Amino acid sequence: MDEQEINPYASPEFAPEKTTVVAPYELRKTVRAYRSQWHILGAQWIIMGIVALGLAAAVIFNTYDEGDLVAVLAPAIAIYTFIGAAWFLLGISTCRKQLGAAHAGLIISYLVLLLGIVTFNLCLIVIVLAAIVQAHRVLSWAKYIQQQGLPLTIRPQDIETPIHIPPT
Repeated sequence: MDEQEINPYASPEFAPEKTTVVAPYELRKTVRAYRSQWHILGAQWIIMGIVALGLAAAVIFNTYDEGDLVAVLAPAIAIYTFIGAAWFLLGISTCRKQLGAAHAGLIISYLVLLLGIVTFNLCLIVIVLAAIVQAHRVLSWAKYIQQQGLPLTIRPQDIETPIHIPPT
């Protein structure tokens, strides 16, 4: 096995030494906030995806005997199904700290915001706008953490903060 490949499931006697990073307390605090908000963003997209899929299913099951109405609503059903499935899968990937998933989820959120503006759906606009703000916050923290040379999977306990005792 290469030195770069680390097996997280290895027994402790074969596991490599855990590396810690010495950094200021502010960076540790930022990593803590980033990790919690990253999971909240993923959960938010998972819930929004389930709701969109539920709306598509409700339309399908409530109009199954009215063939003409299903044909009229087919584009809406397809849009809700696509958006719901995408948000659900991107939410799961976001919880796994996939930066590309966060960017893709943000793009879909902007498209849904545009859809909400076109249809004058105030509830949709408010909910999606909250997700967009959350995504921008998380992505800015991710950018800052990467600029510090740290991986996005770092945990706050992996950061040691030096203690400076003032001279007496």
